Formats: sequence, C-alpha cells, structure tokens
Amino acid sequence: METYQTRQQAVRLLDEVLQANLDGFKPSGKDNLIEKGLGSIQIMQIVSELKKLGIKLSFAKLMENPTLEDWIRLIEKANIKNIDKKTESREKNISEEFPLTDVQYAYFVGREEDQVLGGVGCHAYLEIDGQEIVTDKLTAAWNCLQMENPMLRAKFNRNGTQQIMEEPYSKEVKIFNYTSLSEEDADIKLLEMRKEMSHRKFDIEVGEVASLSIALLKDKKHRIFLDIDILVADIMSIGIIMSRLVELYCGEDKVSIDSNYTFKNYLEERKIDDEIYKKDKEFWKKKIESSFPLEAPNLPINKKPEMIEKVVFSRRKKIISKENWIKIKENAYKNKVTPSMVLLSAYSMIIERWTNQEKFVINVPLFNRDVNDNSVKRMVADFTNLLLVECERKNEKFLDRVKTISGTFLENASHSSYSGVQVQRDVYKEVGKTINIAPVVFACNIDYPLETQETRKIFGKINYMVSQTPQVWLDFQTYLVDDEIVLCWDVVDELYPDGMIDDMFDSLYTLLQSLSDNENWYRLPEILPLNQIEDREKELKNILPMSYPKQTLYTEFLDRIKVNPEKVAIVDAQSGIELTYGDLYKKALIIATNLISFGVKKNDYVGITLPRGYSQIVGILGILFAGAAYVPIGINQPNERRRKIYEQIGIKHVLSNKNTIRDFNLDDTDITFVDIDQSTIQSIIEKPVNISPFDTAYVIMTSGTTGIPKGVEIAHNSAVNTINDLNERYEVNANDSVIMVSAIDFDLSVYDIFGILSAGGTIITLDDNNFKDPELWLKLIEKYEVTMWNSVPILFDMLVTMAEGKDVSIPLRLVFLSGDWIATTLPKRFYNRSKNSLVVGMGGATEASIWSNYINISKEIPENWISIPYGKALKNQVYRVVDGLGRICPNYVKGELLIGGVGVAKGYRGDKELTEKKFVESDGVKWYRTGDAGRTWNDGTIEFLGRLDNQVKVKGHRIELGEIEDALIGNPKINKAVVDVIKIGTNNQLVAFIESNESKDHALTRLSSNEKINKLKSEYIDYDEYLNSENNMVLGLIFSIFMDLGISQGKRYSFDEIMKFGEIDIGYELLVKRWLLLLQEHSMISLEDGIYLFKKIDIALDTTVNLDNFKNNVVDIIQGKKQAVDVFYASESKLSPSRLLKKLKNYKKI
Repeated sequence: METYQTRQQAVRLLDEVLQANLDGFKPSGKDNLIEKGLGSIQIMQIVSELKKLGIKLSFAKLMENPTLEDWIRLIEKANIKNIDKKTESREKNISEEFPLTDVQYAYFVGREEDQVLGGVGCHAYLEIDGQEIVTDKLTAAWNCLQMENPMLRAKFNRNGTQQIMEEPYSKEVKIFNYTSLSEEDADIKLLEMRKEMSHRKFDIEVGEVASLSIALLKDKKHRIFLDIDILVADIMSIGIIMSRLVELYCGEDKVSIDSNYTFKNYLEERKIDDEIYKKDKEFWKKKIESSFPLEAPNLPINKKPEMIEKVVFSRRKKIISKENWIKIKENAYKNKVTPSMVLLSAYSMIIERWTNQEKFVINVPLFNRDVNDNSVKRMVADFTNLLLVECERKNEKFLDRVKTISGTFLENASHSSYSGVQVQRDVYKEVGKTINIAPVVFACNIDYPLETQETRKIFGKINYMVSQTPQVWLDFQTYLVDDEIVLCWDVVDELYPDGMIDDMFDSLYTLLQSLSDNENWYRLPEILPLNQIEDREKELKNILPMSYPKQTLYTEFLDRIKVNPEKVAIVDAQSGIELTYGDLYKKALIIATNLISFGVKKNDYVGITLPRGYSQIVGILGILFAGAAYVPIGINQPNERRRKIYEQIGIKHVLSNKNTIRDFNLDDTDITFVDIDQSTIQSIIEKPVNISPFDTAYVIMTSGTTGIPKGVEIAHNSAVNTINDLNERYEVNANDSVIMVSAIDFDLSVYDIFGILSAGGTIITLDDNNFKDPELWLKLIEKYEVTMWNSVPILFDMLVTMAEGKDVSIPLRLVFLSGDWIATTLPKRFYNRSKNSLVVGMGGATEASIWSNYINISKEIPENWISIPYGKALKNQVYRVVDGLGRICPNYVKGELLIGGVGVAKGYRGDKELTEKKFVESDGVKWYRTGDAGRTWNDGTIEFLGRLDNQVKVKGHRIELGEIEDALIGNPKINKAVVDVIKIGTNNQLVAFIESNESKDHALTRLSSNEKINKLKSEYIDYDEYLNSENNMVLGLIFSIFMDLGISQGKRYSFDEIMKFGEIDIGYELLVKRWLLLLQEHSMISLEDGIYLFKKIDIALDTTVNLDNFKNNVVDIIQGKKQAVDVFYASESKLSPSRLLKKLKNYKKI
C-alpha cells in the first residue's frame, strides 16, 4: 500500500513540475517534453525529488525517454527504497560551524595569493540604473534581506568551515551624492567606483560577503551597486536577492523562506549514498586513466598564468533577440535537444577551433537546487556542483555535435555525485603535480531570469555586470532578460593575445545566430572569423595566377659574363686562387663536356661528392650546363646511405676527384665516377645545353622516417623565384660578397652560389679544415671587405662571440639567418658591433626552395616576443596554418604550417607515395605539408613553433630521429635504440640510448683497443648499482633536510603545515611538492587524505661527500634567507656544481 502511495505521489510531482515549467501547457502522455520546453535543470530537479521519495531514476534515463508516459512507466518499474523520516526539528543552533562544499572549498583556496590566477574573491558585481529611489526604504529592505537569509551573514574560517553570524557584517547602504555634478563629472566618479568595487576581495573571515551602495545623480537618477561573494550566492541566488529586495522595498514583509532552515540543514539532508558515490568515483577514475586523459583547453596565451600579478576580468556581452531565440529553441526541440545543450555545443565548437586539440574539458557548473521545496527554492546560497564535460575535435555538422555533447553531458551528469572538484584532485594525483584542467567554464542560467519586470520597474535596468572566479581563464555565462538571451564572457584579458577573445566571441555569436535557420543544423559551420577568411583569401589572390620566372639558376650568371667577364667570381680562401666570371664559365663548360662524354644526358641526375672549395661551385655549374640536375652528397656520408641515395634518385654518374674516390672508398660497380680534374676532351661545348626553367635544378637529400633518405626535387624557376625576390628586396649587387660557410648538401648554399653569381658578386670559399673557424672568418671579412653573411644562427653566434672577444667590429651590411631558432639576443649583439647593417630572419623548408618567409629584425626586440617569428611570406609564396583535420586555424592557434606557391618542390624523387602524402593541391595552389608547427598573428606575421613530428634540427640540418635509430639497430651488437634531442643553450644536441646484445665485460674487451675508452674500463659502474647508491644518498639528503626544517618523524602534516612549520618561502612550493612526491614513491613517507606521515627512518649520509655545508645552505635557500645563485655560482664557491661533482665517490676525470 505504501509503495502504491509513493508511486502516486511521484506522478503528482511530475504533474506539478510540468505545470510550473511549461507555461500552463498540459502535455499528453506521448508529447516530447524537451520539445515542449522542459529544460535539463528542471529534469535534474525531478530526479532529486524522486530520490527523496525513494525512487532512483538517473538523469540520463529521463533524458533518453522524455515523455510523461515513459516516465510514469519508469516510476512503476523502479525499486522503492524506504526513506528514514527525520523527526528532529530543524536547526536550533544556527551559529554552529559546518563544512564547505567541494566547490566552496575550491573558491576558498583560490583566494590565496600563492595560487596561479588566484588571490581574488569569487565575486559578482552589477550596476542598476534607474530613477526615483528612496534611500531609507532601500536601506531598510537591505537589512531585512540580510536577516532573512542566513548565508548573507556567513563568515568563513581558516579551518575550512563556515558559520552564520547573528548580525550581518554591515547594515549600511553606502550613499554617494553626485546630484550637483555635471553628467561628465558624474561619469568619471561612477567609473572610479566601478574600478574600485568590481574586482574587490571581501574579508570573508569577518563575514564581509555582500555589499550594497547607491550613487544619487541629477534629475533623480541613480545607480545601484550590488556586489556579492559567490561563496554565499550562486547566479540564481542573485536573481532571488534582487526580486526579494524589491518586495521588501515595496512593503512586502511576509517572510519568503523558513529562516530556521539553513544551508547547513540542506547539506546534511542531501548526503550522498555511499554506493552511488563509489560507482561514480570509479566512472571518473576510468576516464582519468584512459588513453585520452582529461585536459584543459590549450587556448593560445600571451602570458603564462603564473606571470600575472593582478587578476582582472573584463566582460563582453551580446544579445540574441527574442525572435531569434524563439527560433533557436524551436529548432532545438524539433531536433530533440535542450537549448542549454545548443549553447554548450556552440561554445565547444569555438573552443575546439581555438585549441586544435583532439580532446579537452569544459567546466559546467550544475545548480543542484531543489526548486520544489519552498525553503530551498528561495534560499540564498551556493548550490553549485561542477561537472566536467569532454569535447572532441571533429569536423561535423552542428546537429551531430549537439547530439554528441548532449550524450556526454547526460552520461557525466549521471555520475555527478563525485564532483568535478574531486575529479581534478584525482588528476593532480595521477600526474604528480597541480594542474588546472578546468579553467574554461560554461555557466548556463536560462531557466530563471536574473532580473524581472518588477525589478526593472522599481530599481531600474542592469547596465553592467562582471564576475570573477579564482583560477578561471574564460567564463561563458548566459541568462534571460525580457525573453532575450544575454551572452556574456568574463575573461582575464591579460592572458590572451590582443583581439583573439573578441574574434572568438564574435564567432560564437555568429554561429548561434545562424542556428535560427534549421538548415544550418545540417551543415558544417564556418567558425573562422570573416576578417580572417578575407585575409587568407587575399593572401591566395596575391600569388594567383602563379607567375613562374622564365630563367634558369644560371641565366643571370650568363648575363654577368657578358657585362664584366673579368670580375672576380670566386676566391678560394685556402689557396688564394681567384676565378673570374669568364674563368668560371669556361671551366664549367669543360666539365659539362666531360660529363656528356661519359653519357650524361639532359635531365639526368648527377651526384657530386667533393671536398669544400671552389671546385664544388665549378662542378655544380658543369652539371647544370650539361642539362642535368645536381645531387650533392657529402664526402662523410656512410657508403650504405650513399648507395641508398643512388638507388632512390636514379643516379648513374657522380662527379668527384681521385683523392676523394680513393680516401672515401667511393668505388661502386653500378656508378660511373667522373674525375673533375681530368679531361681528355679536345673541344668543349659552346654553351650550356638548352633546358626549360621547369626542369629539375637540384635534389637535396633530407632524412626519412623509414631510414631511407628523401630527395627533394627543385625546379630551376622555383629556386630562382626565391633568389630574385631577395636580391631585389635587399638590393644585392656586384659589390656584394659572401663567405660560403654552408655545405653544398645544405640548401643555404644554393643562395650562396646562385644568389651572389646572379648579382655579379663574389663568393669566398673555405676548405674542410677551416670552415668552422670564426677567427678566420673575421680575417676574411676584413681582407675581402665581405658584405653579406648567410648561415644557421649557431655559426653566426660563433662569429659574433669571436668579435666580442677580440673587441672588433663586424662590417657586414646584410645578414641572413635561418635553419634554426635565432636567439633573441643575437641580433642586438651583432648590431653593437656593426653600423648600417640589417639582420634578416628567414625560414621555410628545403621542399619550398630555400626560404619562404622573411623578417627584418631590429636591434630592440619587442618584450612580448618569446622567439624571433618567421615574419611574412616571400614573393609568389604563401603560408597556411591548418589543424589536425586540415581546416585553416584561426589566428594565434597552433597548427601545421603549409607552404604554397611557386617555390614548392616537384616532390620526393623516387617516392611517389610520400610525395602524394606531403604535397597536396587546394584552392588552385600546390601546398607542402611541412610538419612544422606554427601560427598566424593578427597582423599576418607567421610564428614558427617547432616540429610536429619526430624530426629535429641540429646545427641547421634537419635530422629524422627514426633514421638514426634505424641505423643504430642495424648494428648486430645493438638490440634497441632510442634517439632524442636535448637543448644546450639555444642549440640542439643529439643523444642516443642503446641496449646492447653483449655483456658489459665483452663490450669493454672489444672496445679496449680504443685508448680513451680503455681508461674507463677500471672505472666502469653498473647503471642499476650506480642509481641505487647515488639515489639513496639524494633521498636521504632530502629526508634529512625536512628534519632540519622542524618536521618530526612519526608525525602527520598537511602540506600547508609543512610550509608553515618549515618557514619555507612560497617560491619553493613546487620544489617541496616534488620532494614529497619523490619520498612518497620510495615509501619514506605516506600520503592519505592530503596528510603526510614521515616514517621513522635512520638516515646515514655518506660522510665522505661532506654534505653538511650543502644541506645547511639548501635549508637557508628554501627559507628565503639566501639566494641560490649566490650560494652555488659565487666566485670560488665551494658548492659550485663542478666542485660538488668532484666530491662524488665515483667521479673520475678522463
């Protein structure tokens, strides 16, 4: 009988909720309740009310079957659990302390100054403009309101509890009389008040949680200022405060709530069922441990959050008209989704495009208020629970997106007893450090209006509102005003690049407006801002139709011969030999004739392997004059890789000399080696073989992921396009000269040779013994009055460093730097030693003809530059940044750099599959997918951000780590190999880790013939043994330091207590956390519920190392008494890294 009555009561409950929320519409049993306007919040409230009756139905289940008929069927099938009826009276001692909710605690901790983007109160601020106010009545109403609502009299204690005070912190309504001021002067005062109050941090420990002020203006106008800490009031509570304040102001003194029933009672009565809690915890645990861990949206930022000293939020607001909102809702109901899910889905699409992430999390506050309990419905308190909703990167129609998001939301919401705050704590434990995975928030309040017609009639209209939440980066809030939907973004602007948030917000607004047309639900939305679409289209138009130069690489060189054949073209630094343009031409024709006699034909591919010097340039021109393409292969290349290149490219002839052939064992039965120094030809060809500018000029080899080299095939006119642009742009002429520091198998050499020869200038060549000698470079610059430099940054750094050491100038007029990161200090160091000079940073890819972009670098680098950006595209070239789905990235979003235009290579010689993968056609342009990461700034500047794949640059050369690993594993003595790159200063250094197939004794015996390695034999230490001995010493030292800081063994401490008792400087908080984690991993301490137990352990430090002085200094450093730099790097410091190293027992200088 009792079960029957419970079910009947449940059905009556459904009727009451539907009548209250469907504007009097009475649905039939088969009506889709979501289509009729029932929102997710109301459905969650139904779940809550049914639970009170002992009926457990999940939120997801009700959303799956949103008809009254189905819900009644679910109620009839549900098991009913007996609910204990509470007979005790409600709160008697209202002032008792009670715990904070998870969300309150997160807000509470976030107020602390040491928190990243913390140090602010969770605070809402609004201004109301109106006329005809009676201040005495407003003050009386405010006092009454505070007495009616206990949480407006709450204070928050340092021990993490809250309690209700008998009296509010202040009964005063502050009144500012500006009636005598002009409108202009009054506006200044009002802005000052906004600045002061909108971001203030209440003293919540003494109960300051809310404030009401009013400014009286001319013509009986006024502005009311309400600000409140969200610890005591969620967004619905603010609406309650406003409507109740009006009621009290108008004389409605009937108490709207039971003031003896407090938020404390509510929390106690809603304690979570242990079984549900465990299931929900397990649900989230699986998500945390999945292959797609919970991650924050990786929005582009201009500054690291921890670098922001004062957190200030600003608000952006847009309004969707009543007419359009009705259409959007109708379309939502038609597609069987709720309006709130439409807003969340649109938001997720915007965040997705501005992150280019496979998966990320949006933080969704749920307002778990029971609106069917009158005492709770009108209660002012923070009922918020946080739900994390994962979003995936997909190129999908809007309807598909909203269905996916709705499904994820429903599933996660059905496991929300384990709150988002708890989930974040579990993530911290999983990754071993504190990270913010939920700084992007979606707070939807479209079911209950923030202001009503009555509040606007009596007090006026809200004209400004802003909120701030600790550790939140972006907060999207929505609420209704006069059936219009207000979209608000509260943002920490200092975090983001200028203009980016505006673009995002505009795109969201455009997307939502488009959803008033149901057809747009079935289309792929265009998210990219219109101005950026226009910019990308303009960039394409600038190179279309593509204009290819009509010259070959040597066309301009031939013209220079006609003008001045006696001009010196090449100076060999080692021998002093000088070749004029006429000499160079004749020698090249002889080589071309010789090659032809050996069977080289037009469009063949001829290898060139020669030591550095002028012969390389002569040989390259000779190959081109024969109508062939040159393929430079370094003399130090292993023969196995050399053979792979021959096979891959289809090389039948290699130009070299007898010494190189002999010394490097170049002999190969399938290859004809042509000696550059020998020729038996009686007569030479009169002129170069006639070729097309579209024919291949050269093939540059780069690393391949499979261990097989890739041959980048470049046409004459593609390389000429780059050369012509730079020579015109920087007025390179016959008076210019360059030292050729780049090897010919590195494409910077293409410009050194053909850029200078095309301009009529002079090339100074080096040999293999001195090409990295900066002292020689300085002498050559002075001797030959060198005007230009072209190299990777590290070589130029060597030059500048040498000049600084000798205190001499560097009289270059033009410097080209590319191939690697340019240190931001390098250009200024050079400018300090040179006058009337220009440093040009360039980048691109071998696959796009040397360079594709340029930037003129000034002496003073902008402070906000982390690195030197790529700059703008060169003539007839264009960049595009795309995401993982091939879509154009919005400005500032990291994606893959694509290069298009005239400079793009033909492809990879002999590798059709890879060519089709890396070279794509789109919008009438051929694009090369670089595999580089980059982004576009609002002014069109391209910024390089590193590699996306496993390829790295070392000293300007692109190296595939996979190729090196493949070569190592090819050694029969090596079982496994991993190659990585480490950063030393601004330079990359390769390191390899190998697992050998042989024993250590056998390996040492085999290597004993090497004298240096033999010295190591007696000092060989087993790796595991070494780690055990040295790690134990470090662990013991850390544990001992904690003891010296006043931490006792066998006692328990929270992290805050450790910091407090140890008097540890807040700047070392992260270091202490890492230490604790290390000790925990080695079972020297334990951690339970946030409390550390230091176990009783005997620590015996190695006295031979004498670490007492070291330990004492570390204690002083982390207590802020000494600076680490002063201790470890002071002149003659006994604790310098080099001296400490020598104290280790296994140290031995080799």
